[in-house]
Amino acid sequence: MMEVGKKYKFTIPREGKGSIQRVFTGRVIQICDRHITLKHSKLRFNECFQKVDLRKWGYKEVQQ
Repeated sequence: MMEVGKKYKFTIPREGKGSIQRVFTGRVIQICDRHITLKHSKLRFNECFQKVDLRKWGYKEVQQ
């Protein structure tokens, strides 16, 4: 289970021919019923992920 304030790495698989695997690393700043908000470590913007999608994707905690 994820916790607010901890750093995670999300791996999003390819979504079809010609697409690439994407990786996001950052700190979780909000967890709601349907989504999780991640603040990127280097890019200085936030990204929201739906919890439903996280079941298909890989994520793991990163040491700080």
